[in-house]
Amino acid sequence: MNRTAPRLKTTAIESAKNPRRSTLFYWLKKNHKQFAGITGERRNWGPVIERAVAVGVTAGDGKSPSLRIMRETWRKVCKQIEAEKAKAAPNPSAGPMKPRKRQPRDLPKDWHPQPIVPTTNAPQTLRELLGPVTSGPDLPEPDYSGMDDVERKIARMDWSIKRRTS
Repeated sequence: MNRTAPRLKTTAIESAKNPRRSTLFYWLKKNHKQFAGITGERRNWGPVIERAVAVGVTAGDGKSPSLRIMRETWRKVCKQIEAEKAKAAPNPSAGPMKPRKRQPRDLPKDWHPQPIVPTTNAPQTLRELLGPVTSGPDLPEPDYSGMDDVERKIARMDWSIKRRTS
């Protein structure tokens, strides 16, 4: 008894088919590119029906397809193919994809941070870092020469306030 098993690809394709769809639907879908190339407002479905009958394709009721069934099934096939194309197409409203943020896991295993070496002309003391004193208890008293009494009082009060507030 030499019995051959059905091919796995054929079995997978058959199992993916919707049992509520007719063989006509799947035949039209398989040959969609050939039929989609036919242009014109009205199609002559007669030769298509003859070819379907010759191949052994049947409508949902198991009979040969009629003109009305052929038209309806063709519309359903076109609708499903458009839905599949829309699902496969990228969403233009989402905009361009942003690159993923780099994570530590993306770095090589042997990566180590580089040590920071200070430059030689960097300031060494706090006074050099801060620059001249503009406020605080070490604020030098300004030169009052050339000021009249009112200007001198204002400048002295300003100096006093700066020295106390910091």
